[in-house]
Amino acid sequence: MIGALYSGLSGLLNFQKAIDVTGNNSANIDTIAYKHSRVTFKTAVEYMLTGSTNAKIGTGTMLNTIDRNMVQGPIENTGRYSDLAIAGSGFFAAGDFRRNANGELVKMNSYLTRVGKFEVLSNLNLVQGDVGLHILGIPSTIVNGEITKGEIPDQEAMIRMTPQEKAAFYDSLKLIDLVKYQTMGGKATGAFEVFGTMASEVGPQPHVFELTSTTDSRVSYKVRLSFDRDVSDLSTVFQDDKTYHYKLEVTDWSQGGYDRPPIVGSSGTITFDKAGNIASINGGNGQLLTFEINGETFKLSRTELLAASDYKDPSVQVIDTFYNSSGEIVKDGVVFEKLSKGTWLFRPARYDAKVASVSFIGESGAEYSFEDEELNLLGGVLRFDENGRYEGLSLMKGDGALISDTPTHMKWSLLDGTEQSMAINFHNILSGGGVQNDLQLLQEGGRATGSLRGLEFDKSGYLIGTYSNQKTATLAVLPLVQMRVPETLTISSLYSTAYNFDPIIQANNFTGVFEAGNGGTGLIEPYALEYSNVETAKEMTRLIIYQRALQLNARSVTTADAILQQAYELKR
Repeated sequence: MIGALYSGLSGLLNFQKAIDVTGNNSANIDTIAYKHSRVTFKTAVEYMLTGSTNAKIGTGTMLNTIDRNMVQGPIENTGRYSDLAIAGSGFFAAGDFRRNANGELVKMNSYLTRVGKFEVLSNLNLVQGDVGLHILGIPSTIVNGEITKGEIPDQEAMIRMTPQEKAAFYDSLKLIDLVKYQTMGGKATGAFEVFGTMASEVGPQPHVFELTSTTDSRVSYKVRLSFDRDVSDLSTVFQDDKTYHYKLEVTDWSQGGYDRPPIVGSSGTITFDKAGNIASINGGNGQLLTFEINGETFKLSRTELLAASDYKDPSVQVIDTFYNSSGEIVKDGVVFEKLSKGTWLFRPARYDAKVASVSFIGESGAEYSFEDEELNLLGGVLRFDENGRYEGLSLMKGDGALISDTPTHMKWSLLDGTEQSMAINFHNILSGGGVQNDLQLLQEGGRATGSLRGLEFDKSGYLIGTYSNQKTATLAVLPLVQMRVPETLTISSLYSTAYNFDPIIQANNFTGVFEAGNGGTGLIEPYALEYSNVETAKEMTRLIIYQRALQLNARSVTTADAILQQAYELKR
């Protein structure tokens, strides 16, 4: 009876602990990243009955283990950018920091956690929101104003490391301090590209008109007026008040074809202003609207049709935003002027009032300035082959002479004393590909100064910052730690795990530090949290079992006690 009394009592004590564990599971059914605990028992010491070889009686039960089920819990969206869930078996790294005598933050202890409820404090430190532990990762570096993301060893390299090397890399993880990333420095534009199509025909387009004899009204010609740009435009090609002079040729279209050669001695001049309005029309004999053909005088009629001609501007300008070395905006671009079929002149637009002067840098490294009066630089020359494809660049002087040095850069000197040199790329311009000029300019590499406006994590654990200059940068990466037997890690109050292991004794349990998605860690789910893996139905079942077990063990105790009481009464 004494054995039954003690066996029942051991059952009462141990099932009480089992109910405590189950009650704790039930209380944490909605706790972030909580892992279900399980109780196991073992039989207490057995003793052999006297005179028997195999009859044994146990002395009750003993608590064997209280271990955790590390199975993934359900993941729920929260809508908060700083909430992160791990869809896998990895852990976030965290640390407890204190300030030393010099005011520097020093890591006191290291932890692991699956609680991804993070916050950015007012001092721009990333911490675990419940207890304020700093989250550990690899902050990006800033070199010459450029934010460069930190690197995690790839999966194969981490696996090849010794346990001590893996532990050392883990210990090298740093707190995430975003103060130094509040501003993204400006960056000068390094190059620009102009691409698109240039019209195959510019200026006034060919038209058919009527020339009427001034001496014999019965004679008239139906003629085609064709236009060819005059070389006299070269000296004023980039002036604001320039006019365009075109040769006007008369072809007897009525005598057998639109493309017949011009009638000898019939060429005149038609002049357009920059907007495409007719400034003047002179006939072949220098008189207004009058032409000499075969010794007879003819006059151009219905000039109002010519005034409404389909005029295509021989000048096209593309403007975009550039940035100087301080990240300040400069608006400028390139002006193109057609000289002849397959040849266009170009030069900087001088659009922004901040621009003091502009020059070309040749392939040889020599600089050619528009301010050099002796050089008398007119601009660059863009050439196309017979198929309208890019052929090459050169430079031209004001007298039409070419400079045998291919321009590779355009250099802007600003009024504030700064200079900006940009590589030029016109390789993707086509000539003759369209009926209208359709060019675009794309600057490469430049940006304005920006301030940090938003933060976001991706599935690999990279923290992306968004800036007011519409640029983004990777500010840090949160690696995931993988353990071989995570159940052996000790539990702290927030379900973090102390990780101050002896490298010699416990490092073999440490698989490594990986980028999320590698090493079996799983991916990170932004805007979400992992909740408890406790299952309500199972906990309810265990409670019923433990309740019945307690009742049964209580009955064992009371029964044994009653029998002992009866035995005591017999003795009396």
